[in-house]
Amino acid sequence: MERTCTIVFTHPKYAKAIRDKKTAKSDAKWIADIFKHDLVARSFISPADIRQLRDLFRYR
Repeated sequence: MERTCTIVFTHPKYAKAIRDKKTAKSDAKWIADIFKHDLVARSFISPADIRQLRDLFRYR
């Protein structure tokens, strides 16, 4: 999936909408807008080969 999409992990407190009448549509629009304007602090995602090594060490 990484090859075809841009995956972004962030803490929920950075992507929360303003307290308002909440609906799924309004939340989706808010999140799309803040991502479009690059206002979200992104979490680090290590490369695939490093993740595989970490999984091996955890398994061991």
